[in-house]
Amino acid sequence: MTACYVGHPLAARYPLEPDRAGARHALALPDDGPVLALLPGSRLGEVARIAPPFLQAAAQLAREIPGLQVATPTATEKTEARFRELARRHAPGLALSIHPGRTAEVLTAADLALVASGTATFEALLCKCPMVVGYRMNPVTYHLITGLGLLKTRQVAMANLLSEKPLAPELLQGRCEPDQLARELLKLWRSPGLRQEIEAAYRQTHRRLRMETDDLATDAVLELLDQDGERNGRSGFRPTSAGRGGPCRTEVRPTPEGEETASPEEREPKP
Repeated sequence: MTACYVGHPLAARYPLEPDRAGARHALALPDDGPVLALLPGSRLGEVARIAPPFLQAAAQLAREIPGLQVATPTATEKTEARFRELARRHAPGLALSIHPGRTAEVLTAADLALVASGTATFEALLCKCPMVVGYRMNPVTYHLITGLGLLKTRQVAMANLLSEKPLAPELLQGRCEPDQLARELLKLWRSPGLRQEIEAAYRQTHRRLRMETDDLATDAVLELLDQDGERNGRSGFRPTSAGRGGPCRTEVRPTPEGEETASPEEREPKP
């Protein structure tokens, strides 16, 4: 199968240079204090499985980093209510603020992030936010994926798959537990030089991914329609107002044997 890469629409929506001060002001977070973004997923099942170890890890980190503020964006009223319940149970003394629907601002404001594997890792990359990635899926699903050899990539986080090299530690399933998560976060916090290197690498990846996605996608579809029309003896359909960027010229190549085009996190069945 051939493919034409047209970029990702989110890459064009996020600025190359994030406004951390502006994001903190908008969220009423301290200008200079340490901030951890905590993103345990957008679905109820994810939040139920992932929020407890994330919250416990954040509580451990707060004992090591004085004045740590934890900020969490939530996707729906139901996930917010569930997350608040879990926070009261697993991290009652944590300095936690919740910001419904404000993922970009939270990730922009944060010094580092603890993120559930999924699109949020890509958003953290676009916000130039160094991160630790954790994930727990349904045990049956996990054993099916690993037992049948369906996992074809060493990394699963979108941020790691899109970067030149994996920069975010991934703690999955049994390794997604408070002590290990807190250890990786503390290591990242105590390495400001490493965080700067990660931010620079994410900026480079972001710059590479930015393109006129809408125009390129339109051109690619119209090109397929032209080819289909030629095969069936019809004249190609290409409106004169389209093709502003010209036909898609991105290199097209077959996918090599064994190479996956979608990460496991994108293939996981929703609970």
